[in-house]
Amino acid sequence: MKRFFPIVISFFAIGAFAQDGAETCVPLDSSMIFRFSEDIRFLASPDLEGRAPGSNGAELTANYIIEKLDALGIRPYGDYGDWHQRFTMPKPVEVSETSHLKFGDFNPKLGKAFFATEFSNNETLKMRTRFIGNGIHAPELDHSDYNWRRKRLKKRIAVIDLSYPDAPSPYIPIVEYINVRDRVQKAIEHGAKGVILMNPSLMGPEPAKEYDELDTLGVPVAFLRNPKMTKKLKRWWGKKVSLKIEQSTSSTMGENIIGFIDNSAPYTIILSANYDGLGKGNRASNAPGNKQIHPSADHNASGVLMVLELAKKLANSKDYKQFNYQFVFFTGTYPERYGSKFFAEKTIDSGLEYAFQINFDAVGRMGDGRQLLIEGTGSSDFLHYFQKDMSCNGIIPTATPTTSKAGAHTDLYQSKIPGIRVTTKLHQDSYKPSDDASRIQINGMMDIASLMLTYLKYLPEGEHVVYDESFEGAPKTDNDHLRIKPGIVVDYSHVGKGIKVQLTKPDMPAFKGGLHAGDIITHIDGYEIQNKYHYMDYITFLKPGSRVVFRYQRDGRPGNAIIDL
Repeated sequence: MKRFFPIVISFFAIGAFAQDGAETCVPLDSSMIFRFSEDIRFLASPDLEGRAPGSNGAELTANYIIEKLDALGIRPYGDYGDWHQRFTMPKPVEVSETSHLKFGDFNPKLGKAFFATEFSNNETLKMRTRFIGNGIHAPELDHSDYNWRRKRLKKRIAVIDLSYPDAPSPYIPIVEYINVRDRVQKAIEHGAKGVILMNPSLMGPEPAKEYDELDTLGVPVAFLRNPKMTKKLKRWWGKKVSLKIEQSTSSTMGENIIGFIDNSAPYTIILSANYDGLGKGNRASNAPGNKQIHPSADHNASGVLMVLELAKKLANSKDYKQFNYQFVFFTGTYPERYGSKFFAEKTIDSGLEYAFQINFDAVGRMGDGRQLLIEGTGSSDFLHYFQKDMSCNGIIPTATPTTSKAGAHTDLYQSKIPGIRVTTKLHQDSYKPSDDASRIQINGMMDIASLMLTYLKYLPEGEHVVYDESFEGAPKTDNDHLRIKPGIVVDYSHVGKGIKVQLTKPDMPAFKGGLHAGDIITHIDGYEIQNKYHYMDYITFLKPGSRVVFRYQRDGRPGNAIIDL
């Protein structure tokens, strides 16, 4: 392995060690600086190539964590008394280079302008195409693109424009009929032997370009992404084309790392983080198409550092004996959380009585505002304890009953285990190659460790923690990327770069996030918005429950709005 080079760590004033009002806090250990610096330098090193699940970098990371836990005297608690909890997870579906969409000399490049889809089977067709408009069948709204087409689609490849009437407004009744899978299914029901999807206006939903599993509908289904190339379709509507899709699925082994401190207490607290990363980018990346290493320093090497530091204190102090502690490091996180879902399923067989979970999800960028989010306190009345103001190190903790982002904590909700998510929130480097070690704020992490240890030290003893069955804090999951309703009405008369906000709908995300009528949105999560097409192109890929940063100009002055979708 290559040698690690020194990095520059940004610090707040070391005066955090003894600030006014911190008398109730667990004192900070100055040796934390060395440990945090050493750990982040290793975990975010380019040598680990982003710690992608199943990679050599992920294996080296797992071994590093095990060595740290073992040195503390923490016992393994995985399968068969080992450190590892093993499970299988799918690899991204592989599309054969033989897959193609051809007509004469027209042969768009696979993975650039032409994509296979998760709905496709493996088949080769040489058949005539038939354009069927938007492919929407909504008889309740007196709308159908299939009138008089049932027989005419027999032995044809249907071509569907994924935009929809009155697009891009998401507030019209027909929006309930624009799901991509539903439209493909409807074309097949009307006799189509294959389907070609396109989105020339960039104002409709699009199928995922990367996926781990197939949801085949029995015919080849392709997506022609390049707007310029889709114009050429008009020349071959009704002509015979060659469409071939060949895909294969495979799986790999994932390994959660689990350690345990047995204090002979009746209940166990889970302290968790994800130890894998984005590798060289995948569909969870906020830099689509960028194949650089994503160091994943904050997301989520910082969470690993936090759990390791807490483990050190909990293993060597008599002040935390009222609970047992289970330390869980998940893999298979991006984008489907295979590791935490598997762990949640297995908790019923663990033989442990769980109190609650604390999931550390990116805690390395607290910033000058000293703000820390503690989400999910509504999952149990007991967790309202984390709403107490401990006055530690100038941190301003904000506790919320719900959670803004799905994660390991939400997976455990399904097993009726309450829990909180601790985070310093998203930032402009989140899930990008720029999320590197040099941007981690070490002393901010030290202050967070002190705060969390203080909470744990004064936890009420011996109380059974009950999951609140009425809790609705987990963000709803929805695979239809178009179900995003930020609540922005766009002023399409605007001339110039960006999009102008005509109004924001009351009580909807944009309104709550502080966007105003007249604001000109120039970027979303660093993605430049030049016009309405860029806006719709980006917004259709966002998922419910995500948090995004809108950069805008207001009366000539820049500003940022954090929008929870």
